Order: sequence, then C-alpha cells, then structure tokens
Amino acid sequence: WCICRGVRPGHLPVRFAAVRARVRFEHDARIAGIVANWPRAAKATTATDVLGFPGDASFDAIIQQYIDDMRLAGQTATALKGLA
Repeated sequence: WCICRGVRPGHLPVRFAAVRARVRFEHDARIAGIVANWPRAAKATTATDVLGFPGDASFDAIIQQYIDDMRLAGQTATALKGLA
C-alpha cells in the first residue's frame, strides 16, 4: 500500500534515472481489466486519516524503501540488477 504526496505522473528524481530507464509503458489487457474494477472513489485520506496508514513522504522514499527491502531480503542480484 503506497500513498505518495506530491508525485507528478512520469516524474522520478534524477538519482533514480536508472530505475525509470527500466520501466516500459505498454498496454496489457489483463491488467487493464483488473484496474477497471478498482473503486473509483478511493482516496488516500481514507487510508491515512481513517485507517491510520502512514503516508509516504515522497516518491523518492517509496523507491528507496523498495531498494532497502530488496537488499534486506538478499535480492539485489535480481531485483536491483544494475541499480544497487
């Protein structure tokens, strides 16, 4: 569950340019079908204010958390190939 404040679509901090270079945007009908069934009125404020989930400070923080998690799990050779 990620709640990120202040992220512009397509924007990654400069230090994550290698991450962005690995991302491909392509249509996948199966994924589109899943996303089409997601609630349309979901708001991050429900998660933070009502359910008590902490919000992420930035998109940078989300990527850094992933990198840290993969290092902790010993997955740097595959999940972080070329990034760590």
